[in-house]
Amino acid sequence: MKFWTRVAGAVALTMLLGVEPPSLDASSGTGTVHWEVVGRYVDACCDVECAPQLGTGLDGAACALTAVFQIEYGIYDGVSLDNLTVIVVTNDAFVRFYLDERTSSSQRVGLEEVARMLMETSRREGFIFPADQAVQVHSMEVELSDEEASVLIPGVLELRAHSLVGGDGEGPIRVLNLDLGPTWMTDVWLGQSEVYRYSDNATWDHTGSSARFGRFDIMGMLR
Repeated sequence: MKFWTRVAGAVALTMLLGVEPPSLDASSGTGTVHWEVVGRYVDACCDVECAPQLGTGLDGAACALTAVFQIEYGIYDGVSLDNLTVIVVTNDAFVRFYLDERTSSSQRVGLEEVARMLMETSRREGFIFPADQAVQVHSMEVELSDEEASVLIPGVLELRAHSLVGGDGEGPIRVLNLDLGPTWMTDVWLGQSEVYRYSDNATWDHTGSSARFGRFDIMGMLR
């Protein structure tokens, strides 16, 4: 059985349940795995105005979605996930987890599990994993900032995106107090893809579609 607790900033849901937050430097030795990840996020989908981004049209919505989790600090069962990336590509028919080839076997276990838990909490009603699932290890080039994203898996995925400038002509379009589902990403800023092409389990080109930038900060436990 899996269970997780989520964190937005420094406030843990475990505190609401009357449970002390876990120590995150190693497993407890009782079959419970402690984990935490902090980093940058970008995604892209198939629409110019993405309904899930606006908190509408979520039920049963199919979307050619790519979600990139670049971990700045992370730990899973005592194994460091610092400076690693996991990329999730999915629609209503399949999901693929692409792991950084620089990872060790133990890091790959942690990256996959963390990515699954992040995806599970990415929608208000929960993300439903399609039956067609696979994990692949690839070389990748990922550069993320608050303004720009450049993601490349040679021969598989090319995603370049930028954040959109708001009405003041300077800062990004920030989305505040929006029910996006995950407590780990309640403040995001909107963007647009300059290139969004994928060719592996399916093939698409949704260049010019919407993108979303943000940061994630989450910890939990896994049994």
